[in-house]
Amino acid sequence: QASASSVPAEGSMAEEPGEPEEILTPLERVAKLPWEKQEKIYAMLLRVLERLRDQPEEPKFRSLSAKSSKLQELLEPPGGESLLLWCGFVLQGDRYLAAAAELDFGARHEELMAHATRERDTAFRAARDQRIEAEKLKALPTGDFGPPLRRWGGRLPGFGFGAHRLASAGMQCSKIMTRVSLPLDPRQPRGFQLLDLAAVGPLGPSATYQLSGVVQHIGSTPFSGHYVAYCWHHASNRWHCFDDAKVRPVDPATVLEALNEAYVFFFEQVPCA
Repeated sequence: QASASSVPAEGSMAEEPGEPEEILTPLERVAKLPWEKQEKIYAMLLRVLERLRDQPEEPKFRSLSAKSSKLQELLEPPGGESLLLWCGFVLQGDRYLAAAAELDFGARHEELMAHATRERDTAFRAARDQRIEAEKLKALPTGDFGPPLRRWGGRLPGFGFGAHRLASAGMQCSKIMTRVSLPLDPRQPRGFQLLDLAAVGPLGPSATYQLSGVVQHIGSTPFSGHYVAYCWHHASNRWHCFDDAKVRPVDPATVLEALNEAYVFFFEQVPCA
């Protein structure tokens, strides 16, 4: 017995599912704007909400002319009007009127202030990162500008709560100076012997790894000191030392000395021949 199937009627077209439209809150919509426009919108609305918070019954603070040139600066950008409505105003005729007096304008002011502060900090960090890229990467002796700065959300290994508990109890805590050695091998491009981890178990197509970076901790205690990074740079085929804002090329022997105070090692898998 044949089963029936739905067939579009003649002349009609089957609808294809489209991408769902992104639903944003008024705060999220305004946050899509450049910071210069965001800043003007936040400053204006914070002043309005501050007056309503302090004098909620004052008529002149509860009515805004939609034809006002200043208000037009708020209404023109995408999301500006929706944020004004979020603040508790409704459009009646040619004026925006504050909603019922029971609306907590103080809470709205506090929420908008927190949001504006977060967006300001995000914009400042982005501008700072761009400035660092423009100033510092030009001075790198690696011959290229490298990838853009990225913020890593992970965490490096810590010294553990045990060390902190000992220190808080007044007991001394010192760093274990275990020396780690990776033999030099001038036949290898990076100057170090390859690391064979086949005995550990199946690690993928290749079990051979090569050193690509070292983070060195200089100091006698786990709670203080200085960190220096030694990284292999593919474009120049050289090791480089990154010490705060100073970057300089180094040879494998210098990297070998840093292994004595290594904090974190980074290895790359060597592709199968």
